[in-house]
Amino acid sequence: KDAEPSIIQRLQTTTKTTSELALVLSDLPEGYTIKERTPRLKSDVSKEAIDLGWEDGYYIRFDRIGEDIFDATVIEQFISIYPINDVKKVLDLPEQSNENVTYEELPSSDLGVESKAYRITYIDEFGTQERVYQIEFFKKNVYQEIDMSGTATDYELLKEIVKKSIKKI
Repeated sequence: KDAEPSIIQRLQTTTKTTSELALVLSDLPEGYTIKERTPRLKSDVSKEAIDLGWEDGYYIRFDRIGEDIFDATVIEQFISIYPINDVKKVLDLPEQSNENVTYEELPSSDLGVESKAYRITYIDEFGTQERVYQIEFFKKNVYQEIDMSGTATDYELLKEIVKKSIKKI
């Protein structure tokens, strides 16, 4: 039988469900719509995540289309719950660049939590480049990754959105 969690462990554990931690439209600038909301299942996460004790998760995607197709942004939020002693290890998993994907770590932003930020460049089968900004962080037993992609991306806006997400935990 598992031992009762200590006071420290309880203080370091979110009391909210993963869907309660998700961003809402009012957290984003005007013009975004929700395109998908769903619990994350074991089949949605990597073997490494399962090995680190992944317990639960949630995914939400927002899209914004401007005046034309050259003004589009997608924001995706991936929320995961881990055992408190393993959540930091998720942040330490290495990102692997290859011939189609390049990860470049951005200077650590002052978010008040342990985090990593990347500019990721994907090259598709037609040789077209797509840029994604990604910030991953953890607070308490909650690990999150928030990505911004599309033809119009704004890293500074992404940091502001991440700060709102951190406050929800």
